[in-house]
Amino acid sequence: MSLIKNLKILQIIPANGYQAVFQDDDHKKYTQSVICWALVEGTDVDGNIVQRIEGMSIDFGGEIDFCNDGMGTDYTQSYFRHYLEPGETLFDEE
Repeated sequence: MSLIKNLKILQIIPANGYQAVFQDDDHKKYTQSVICWALVEGTDVDGNIVQRIEGMSIDFGGEIDFCNDGMGTDYTQSYFRHYLEPGETLFDEE
């Protein structure tokens, strides 16, 4: 996924039942609910205006943020891996 600067949200819709999968520094995977999908627009590294869909969730501090921004605490960092559709679980991946 390419880096987008000057990101702005154009529209959001609910993401009922979707989960974001994260993996921490110890390689443990866990999920968090995706609360909405956001249509975002920004500028790519070549200066082109681009749009894409981003999932958003609530981080450990209670802030709403993009799932692919990563989450963490003072002790560990978590990294976004992918999304699970409604009804899918981490066990479905194995």
